[in-house]
Amino acid sequence: MLVIWGCLLLTATPPPDAVVLDHLLPRPRQVQLHGWRPLPAGLGYRGANLGAAVAAVAWPLRQYNATRTTDVARLELRLSADGLPSAAGAYRIEPTADGLRLQAREVGGLVNAAQTIAQLIAARGEPWSLPQVTVLDWPALPERGFWGGDASSDLDWLAARKFNLLEVHGELGFAADGTPTAKLPPALLEKARLSGIQVVPILHHLEQLAPTGLFRVHPELAGGGAHGGSTGQTLVRLDHPNLAPVITRWMSDLLRLPDVRALTVWLAEEGSGNALQDATQNPFVYEALLVERCFAAAAAAAGKPQAQLRVLTTQASFKHNEAILAALAPRTAVIHYDGGRTYNSARKPVLEPYFQPWAAAGHHLGVCPILTADWRGVAPWHGAEFIQERFRNFAACAVQTLVGYAPPARRFYDFLLEASAQYAWNPEAMSPAEFARAYAVRHNLRDAAAFAEWATLTGPIGQDLYGSRVIVSWCYGSSIGTANRGGLKFGEGVLAEYRDAAHLADNLTKLRRAAALADQLGMPQLQHETAVLSGWTSLLELLWQLNALLPQAAKLEPAQRQQVADLLRRFDDTADATKAALHAWGLGVLAAGEAAPSRWEDTQDAIAKQATELAALGEALGFPDTKKAYRRTKIGGWKTADFNAGEARLSLDVTSRVVDAGTYEAEFQWSNGLLGLNVREVTLQALRGDDETTLQVLATDRHDSHCGAWNKGHLYRLPLAKVEPGTTYRLLIRCVAGDPQRPEADRTSNGDVFFRKLPAAP
Repeated sequence: MLVIWGCLLLTATPPPDAVVLDHLLPRPRQVQLHGWRPLPAGLGYRGANLGAAVAAVAWPLRQYNATRTTDVARLELRLSADGLPSAAGAYRIEPTADGLRLQAREVGGLVNAAQTIAQLIAARGEPWSLPQVTVLDWPALPERGFWGGDASSDLDWLAARKFNLLEVHGELGFAADGTPTAKLPPALLEKARLSGIQVVPILHHLEQLAPTGLFRVHPELAGGGAHGGSTGQTLVRLDHPNLAPVITRWMSDLLRLPDVRALTVWLAEEGSGNALQDATQNPFVYEALLVERCFAAAAAAAGKPQAQLRVLTTQASFKHNEAILAALAPRTAVIHYDGGRTYNSARKPVLEPYFQPWAAAGHHLGVCPILTADWRGVAPWHGAEFIQERFRNFAACAVQTLVGYAPPARRFYDFLLEASAQYAWNPEAMSPAEFARAYAVRHNLRDAAAFAEWATLTGPIGQDLYGSRVIVSWCYGSSIGTANRGGLKFGEGVLAEYRDAAHLADNLTKLRRAAALADQLGMPQLQHETAVLSGWTSLLELLWQLNALLPQAAKLEPAQRQQVADLLRRFDDTADATKAALHAWGLGVLAAGEAAPSRWEDTQDAIAKQATELAALGEALGFPDTKKAYRRTKIGGWKTADFNAGEARLSLDVTSRVVDAGTYEAEFQWSNGLLGLNVREVTLQALRGDDETTLQVLATDRHDSHCGAWNKGHLYRLPLAKVEPGTTYRLLIRCVAGDPQRPEADRTSNGDVFFRKLPAAP
């Protein structure tokens, strides 16, 4: 036996070479495995004038590096274009007398070759065996990576799958003397360098830069509130002479960082763009040209004249995109993002037709899509078909840069992101079934064929559901009012990806087969995922049936009223089961003691909200709601002005929600503003009539919490021993949101408070 990396590895029969090749991700275009040779003491490296390339190539294979200069296998490193395709990142691996030859046009290709070797050695299960392999390979998309989520903390995972790009927000601010400053964590830059990942700093949307101190240092740059935008956002006066020096200094600080060769600037995404005195000018074109001028000056100041500017489009800029493309200099790249178009999982291509000829003319085109079920919520999905079709479109449109978004964390969507690694490299390498089978082999699932059948059954069904944007629709709105008007239609809204009622029914039939496969595999996570898909699809089917009956509710015959009552009950029960399945799936992803992502919680709440709204509608139509007290119901909220005197004490009447003894829960949900809410204490009080002298504290939950873009401890539980008739019940909430000494515009915070009774423990 061997002791390697502090782990005990028992000798075992190595897997067949065909199985070893299933561990390659992405799968090379051309690969032949000829056998294995002992790796006696590690790997040595040789090659002329390679400098830092040796360290970059050594990093993926660092556990095999030589500890002495003799008795090693050699990796011969060669930077040469001979016989290689012109694609960036292309590489070749060939056996030599004492090791392997790695050839590439640039260092990134050598790193790709080293990652392939590392994957083969790991898959073999014999750490001191070197593959004798011939490979010729290149990626379809030269730059493949992510921004946001947990990408910046997961560089080893990204690099091991040949992702080579990370976009990360620059830390923008001002020194004490008002000088603009920008930086990135040095440790992140160093880890990215060792991992072969290019870091591209981001300059955020200008109208969302108040937290940097921009308007505190330069109040003259404030251009008013963003029309149609979120509370707390301030437009920037694009044509004020003091703006360009700030942007230029931020850019030059970032370009001076080691290995930074490009910057991405996000155009305005709120309302009609930033402010201009001349209303005849296009604010988006003006902004793009402004940052282009600032970047040219910054690149010169940083001594990096070959650095590249990347301009990110937005949903606000969408109707001006063609004008932006026409105005920009040839060297400037464009990354296409649009909150409603690239941040969805529908079957429609996310790139508009005008991008293809622009890229074909030699311009650098990128795209920033989600690679998950939905940007707003979190739900399970094994949708290789979705990823393959998306990347086929990107390759056909000559996309050079992928900046994927996968909130809240990679492990919630491991399958989809591994599919992204494969299909961004080569969209035609394997079918979704072949990919799923190889995924099962890599992850040591016991029945790869059954898993592949399950994944190819559920993948398209998931796209029907998530591609119809049901998550974001229910997080921000509701389908209940539409169904009450009879307004649901196939091909639109939450039924956008469905042809007809038979389509829904067919999906439910397939999901019964998927459930049997999940049971056969004995994998709880797949069982939960199947239950989520089945439950949500059933909810849409029930809504469709109610859509035909609710508009005539007042005129229904008794038999039809009974049908409505049955549908209401089934919707309620199905919503509970779907939420429970989604909760169980998420718990299976989270590590012990890990905080739950707020977007996962919001997705569960969105399902419950539909049930609550439908139950309220049913009650108004004469169908009693037996679960009323247990429903998560808004009872009030908070706003910025509540904190003008510092700590706020909010008092909310909950008498109508307190029905009998049990445990009640108060929940806080931030909606918008620059700051979250910090709650310190929630008290349940009782008052007899209007006599304040009868005030009695019944229960108190005292702990510090935060509720905002992220939540921690935002649930407060209050046990109640008994309910007295003629008593008023109210919540007293102690909370803060920012320093009252700061201007109100810099400490905006708004949100809602919810209240419900918790079901008794089983």
